[in-house]
Amino acid sequence: MQSKTSLLSKVLLKNFTNSIFWLTIGYLLLTILSLPLPLYIASFGSFIGESEYNFNPLFWYGMVHFLFGLVYAMMLAVSIFNFKNKAETNDYIHSLPIKRTTIFSSGIFVGIIAIIAPALITSVILLLEQSVLTFELSVQHIIIWVSFVIFAQILMFFLSVLAGMFVNSITLHIEMILILLFLPFLLWLSIVFNASTFFDGLAVYSRFGFSELIKPVRETSLMVYLFETFTSYSFPKGKMIIWAVIGIAMLILALVLYKVRKNERVNKPFNFPIIYYVLVVLLTLLGTLFLSSAISSILPEIKNLSFMIILLSAVVSYVFVLMFMQDTVRIKFRKKELIITIVSMVVFFVGFFVLWGRYVSYLPDESQIEGVYFNNGTAINNTHIEDLDVLDSKYMFDDDKETIKDVRNLHKDIIDSNQKADVNNSLYTVNISYLLKNGKVVTREYNQIDANSELGKEILNSKIPSYTKDKDLLYKIKEDKLKSLQNMNIGIYNFSYQDISLKEFRMFAKDYKNKMPEFSKKNSIFTETGVINVDIYSADNYNNYSGAATLYNPSLQQFLKNKGFSFEDYNYNSLVEIDLNGVDDKHRLFEELSTISYKEFKKKYNVKELDESEKAEKINEFNDFNFNSEGNTLYIFADIPYSDNDVIPYIELSIVLD
Repeated sequence: MQSKTSLLSKVLLKNFTNSIFWLTIGYLLLTILSLPLPLYIASFGSFIGESEYNFNPLFWYGMVHFLFGLVYAMMLAVSIFNFKNKAETNDYIHSLPIKRTTIFSSGIFVGIIAIIAPALITSVILLLEQSVLTFELSVQHIIIWVSFVIFAQILMFFLSVLAGMFVNSITLHIEMILILLFLPFLLWLSIVFNASTFFDGLAVYSRFGFSELIKPVRETSLMVYLFETFTSYSFPKGKMIIWAVIGIAMLILALVLYKVRKNERVNKPFNFPIIYYVLVVLLTLLGTLFLSSAISSILPEIKNLSFMIILLSAVVSYVFVLMFMQDTVRIKFRKKELIITIVSMVVFFVGFFVLWGRYVSYLPDESQIEGVYFNNGTAINNTHIEDLDVLDSKYMFDDDKETIKDVRNLHKDIIDSNQKADVNNSLYTVNISYLLKNGKVVTREYNQIDANSELGKEILNSKIPSYTKDKDLLYKIKEDKLKSLQNMNIGIYNFSYQDISLKEFRMFAKDYKNKMPEFSKKNSIFTETGVINVDIYSADNYNNYSGAATLYNPSLQQFLKNKGFSFEDYNYNSLVEIDLNGVDDKHRLFEELSTISYKEFKKKYNVKELDESEKAEKINEFNDFNFNSEGNTLYIFADIPYSDNDVIPYIELSIVLD
């Protein structure tokens, strides 16, 4: 006879197994179709093994299967614990002489076995498949893959079980799983984007700035963790231990909630009324933020009616939330939940406007600043700041004291102005970032500054250089730390790992550093011309590094010449020649090139548009790479509308020859 204190019940094990049998069989078949079969097909056309990268094919080709596995783990929890959602089965099972702990642990045991068994069967199939694949699939690859897949599915299973303990409906159970998975992330994302519509200064379009803004939820979201880990093929032990502890905590909490759950509430949508009120508030808030952000983005001219936008969005969101949360056809409006929702919304939005107002008004003390990055949007190269080990810690940051002071003063003027530009008359995006002495980075992004205002002119006329060594990717990259090289873009050219090996790149980067010309930051030719975009893509964690390089570096000139780089492939319609003799203020020339119309620019400077024969001749000179920042003739690859010279030209590239 089975002990009453046993954590497992044979009757329940059989019952739970029967409830998921066909689900498990279906998942196993789907697993075979989504992983072993695609691997076999891909092996005949795969590049894996041909390059110098150490891919695990199961992670490279296993994304679809991984997604199926997470959905399967979710459905296991829904199916096994569906008994508590029906009055008949709920009363029957809880009338048996079996403790709730035993009922719960039996369901968990069946779920875990149902996760492990298909994973092990798939592993055996993969072992048998090794001999017919054209690329390497080692036992180590399979062990790493199956271990993480099981770990991820068990985490998803535990979260799904916890979600089910709040509700008494299979529909609400699925909704609760999705809420626990995505609500925190979507809510914070909506808060950030909504704040960006009402406040100028949030760096939502800057890669580094956006990463910092979503960091609070990015590092606490289970789905983000699972997919980032799977796609990066990187398994930090610290994070895995933390998530394992969180998984155990979710399981314990689910057991506690199950034990205190009252059977008489089986016909109620929620086991705990407070959960209902909390979800109504949070989902209404999410809908309000989403709608108000959408309305403000689509109709920016009515952003000053923020109160009306928020009020309208809140009413619409509240009605839709009640439709989904009450699990009934007819919506019931209750005074208590309406009051709770209104009070919560008022408190939230008061805090929203106060705290975000402080955020965009923050200005670091000058003594705390280690370096500064500034881009007024007119720079030839508009780069992103990266926070990666492969790059120098001060990459993109200018530590010149005078520059720090100038940028900070300009930033203070932007904050103090608090102006809103006309949609069609705003500056390009202005980026300002500070590297603080404690290692933190403060990033602000402005795109509502009136180009015709005094502040707009001050920004455009700033003497802050567009290019310096601090912003040079090839100069600041730690080439020895780069573990792999998938491809590299320089300007319009793409060089794959077949064109340049990792060893060759490391030698090139070192030579580039050694041959970097000495120049003054006040040399506007060096800081405003010869700048070319560079992107380096690594197979290691799929990282990419973006930045600039200077064509005045002899090492880059020789590299491009050896690789057959040709300027005739640039996409432009005009090649413009500008005589720099007699130009006293070259900085002003570059400033006006990006701020006044081409028609007006031609009146002020000695400008000549080359014809087709002259273009061809000059391109041949460019391909010899005889560039000289001390030269007297500036050439610009530009797109200039033939029918309208009364516009600011788009510059593809500018360079000075002897």
